[in-house]
Amino acid sequence: MVNKWNEVTAPKEPLFHGSSANFDQFAFQQNHTTGISGLKFGIYLTNDKETALGFAENKYLYEVDSGFLDKRALQPEAVTLSQEDVSKIIGDMVRNELEDDGISYFLSDYFGDVEGLSSNETWNDFYEELTNHAAESMLERATNDVDVANEIYYSFGGKNSDSAATALGEALKNVGITYCMQTRGYEQERAIQEIVVFQPDELIIQNKMDIVKLQEQQQSVNLPNEKTVNDKEVASIVIQTKNKQRQGTQVTEQHLER
Repeated sequence: MVNKWNEVTAPKEPLFHGSSANFDQFAFQQNHTTGISGLKFGIYLTNDKETALGFAENKYLYEVDSGFLDKRALQPEAVTLSQEDVSKIIGDMVRNELEDDGISYFLSDYFGDVEGLSSNETWNDFYEELTNHAAESMLERATNDVDVANEIYYSFGGKNSDSAATALGEALKNVGITYCMQTRGYEQERAIQEIVVFQPDELIIQNKMDIVKLQEQQQSVNLPNEKTVNDKEVASIVIQTKNKQRQGTQVTEQHLER
């Protein structure tokens, strides 16, 4: 199926991420309470700088390369995942469980006490049959791709698992999916996009802005110059030190008292 969503709504560079954390590389994130159709994992970006600043809490604003947008996306308004896609995603995550613990907690919880599930089992045809059945059931209930991704996330532990977001991100990448995108609104005929990225390694930080320092610099530059200059003279821009700022405050206070 042609992914018309990407063709029509993919935003132009740059993308932004606001955060109270100072970092140089994105990491897996999970347990979000808001976002694309309730998607509970991934890294949130937007094409709208003001929206990102709202999440920055006056800390840091990151400008991110949008090169990953040429890849496949989860759809928040339609089901485009095939049963083969979902079976592979679940299968990859089941294999991780078997390698780590020798048992698939997902299959045990999903199907209950099924003869043939062993506490010391490796991947086999029976496991593949079960994952195919689980994929079919999820797709029957889903109204969009995000429903499927969320169900898989929760079924493998969700926020109570240290590895659910990481494993799901890797499994999605194995079927060519690295992000999800939707339009949150419009401003002056410009679409405000929300993008959730599942692969932190896909994100390249082009610029990081310390908002507090930037505001301090702007305030310093905008302070009036106390010296009088001729019309032909050019006043230099001086970023005042804290001592100079305090002195300027004292002079203002003295003037007001008079």
